[in-house]
Amino acid sequence: MRRSAKSARHVLVVAAQAKKPTELPGLKAAAHGLHDVLTDPERGGCTEREESLLYELAPGVTRVRDAVVRAGKAAAADRAVLVLAFLGHGSGEDGQPYRYVVSGDPDDPALDNLDLPSLVGDILDLSGLAGLIVVVDTCHAAGARPDTNAVLNGRQGGTLQRQGLFACASHETAWDFSLTRALTEVLREGLPKAGPFLYPGQPLRSVLQHRITDQTIVHEGGAGGLVADEVLWLARNPRSRPADFGEYATRALDRAYRGAFPGRNRPDSLTEILDQVRAEPPVEELGRWSRQRQLKEMAEALKKSQQVLNLVTQEIGDTLTEENVQAAAVLAGFPGEMVWPVSSPRLRDAVEYAALERHGPSGEFVLLARFLAALAHVHGRTALPPAWGEWLHGCGVRETANTWVNRLGACDPGQQARLVVTLFDDGGEQVSRIEAWLLYGRAVLDRSEPQEIHARGPLSNALQEILRWAKGRVLRIGWILREVDLAVPTLPLLDQAPEHQTVGTRGGRLGIEHTVTVRWAGLLEPPCGVDLSDLLHAGLSLLDSHTGASPCDLQWLKQDVLESPDTLREELAWVSAGKAAWGISERPASRWEEMAEALLVHSPALVWPRGIEDHDPQAFRSAVKEHWTNLPARLAEAYQHGPTRGCGPLDRRAHTGVAWHDKSWQEFCTDQAARIVAAPQDETIDTREYL
Repeated sequence: MRRSAKSARHVLVVAAQAKKPTELPGLKAAAHGLHDVLTDPERGGCTEREESLLYELAPGVTRVRDAVVRAGKAAAADRAVLVLAFLGHGSGEDGQPYRYVVSGDPDDPALDNLDLPSLVGDILDLSGLAGLIVVVDTCHAAGARPDTNAVLNGRQGGTLQRQGLFACASHETAWDFSLTRALTEVLREGLPKAGPFLYPGQPLRSVLQHRITDQTIVHEGGAGGLVADEVLWLARNPRSRPADFGEYATRALDRAYRGAFPGRNRPDSLTEILDQVRAEPPVEELGRWSRQRQLKEMAEALKKSQQVLNLVTQEIGDTLTEENVQAAAVLAGFPGEMVWPVSSPRLRDAVEYAALERHGPSGEFVLLARFLAALAHVHGRTALPPAWGEWLHGCGVRETANTWVNRLGACDPGQQARLVVTLFDDGGEQVSRIEAWLLYGRAVLDRSEPQEIHARGPLSNALQEILRWAKGRVLRIGWILREVDLAVPTLPLLDQAPEHQTVGTRGGRLGIEHTVTVRWAGLLEPPCGVDLSDLLHAGLSLLDSHTGASPCDLQWLKQDVLESPDTLREELAWVSAGKAAWGISERPASRWEEMAEALLVHSPALVWPRGIEDHDPQAFRSAVKEHWTNLPARLAEAYQHGPTRGCGPLDRRAHTGVAWHDKSWQEFCTDQAARIVAAPQDETIDTREYL
């Protein structure tokens, strides 16, 4: 899992003083100076613990080893980056193994001093550590590097990201802690054009080498692994100018830049990045060329996002709030990881995300267009500001934004999110999978991952998980999930009341906890041999043919028509599809499922009695007729309150079955059909590779 530059940071600076006559006069000041800058919250940002600085005269092998191991375990427990610095004497002349002198005398036997390469290798094997930086300022310092084979054969297999900075080559002598003093100065002062963080590699190494002419500064980077390079910084750069992009874009660009230009430092400016890509000579490696092209497209998209930020600030900057940005991100259809983190997304991050996540057939800024439309909506605008419209027109997505403004604006005042849950039978007799969409008016805010019912257990468990997913999204912006559309295939629709499903930790019924409107799922997944366009046309005809206050007219079928499927089909052949909703006052004795599907294919709205015992067909007809113009709201109310509201034959004891069709369901099914047709052309620039 990739960690960000915000990972926790621990430090241990070890300064082992020697006895006279080899005492090191500048050691204490150098150690304290480095420790101070590394624990400065504005610079190194490391946690200052009780033992983050160890300065002692001849501390001995056990004392130093125990301190380093404790520091390593504490950092691993916090999943932190650990910075280790060792200052003092080092031995390793004439090709001898390196030893960090902790005995007080460089001439003591090797066993009296610390095998630092082995100890660093042990730290690299700790599980949970986010990364390791080692600074060694002693003579023969580069000899302190851990053995590569030992690291690769360790428990972590060399996967932990590591960086090392050494005062001199293994055959050289280090003088007066010049590395530590120069490093401390640079970390305090910063470097121009070096980005927001200072890393052990370039350009820091070159700057240090320029200041230290009589030693070879050695830098070593680890062999990769799962942790990204950006966690291994020594200090924040105080001379870094504000970047052209925010945190989200920074992470994406860092990964993209490393893929396009390995070993180089990314410029702060988008213009510099684009200039570098354009000036780069052609490369033969296809993958490298593709990564450079994608980096160029990302930088150009972020240039566009800067224009959008200026437009938004000029138009609504004085009234823009975090809550407005959050609501606009929800209404634009941002995914959960961007919209519902611990804190609300900032405007810059939201705009940059929308710019990088293109969803048009040719990479147009569709999500960005929706976000601007949503911003206009949450600020009470019924149309896009002219400057926004002109900019979107230049990007070819003005129509997308206008459509989104209209869809959001068509919602009634006070309307909140609506959940559409669809059950699919995949041609069998049982529900096999479930999907859900979260809508605001006609705008799809989010879509759940399809769930296989047989793999998830009972249907009620899947419904409960869907409801938990939807509620988690709407609660962040203060909405309550009330409206649920439940689309059901023919057989499950007839066998049981879908709203009767048990959901929630209290075991309540779906129709009690929410206002449920039951739909027929055939307009999303037609029965075998039925054309979807015919069904959608029938649904549109049904809405177009009504003559009263209700969404559609109701026509009761006579009982003799329901003698057999053949008799029913003969009758339907003389009635145009979608002329009216069908009403059944008494269920046929046999082959009811076959006839019900024929009726729904002809016109996707159906009313029938679920109960058979003590059923009064005439009373049922009268009750439906009385409340027809108030359906389905009246039916949901009857289900929730039963006989206490005097609904008579419509209350839940009568088990009235309704597959309802109205304008909102017709629009949703039409939109989904259009997405299915357009899906093969969708070419999203996937920035997840870089995150």
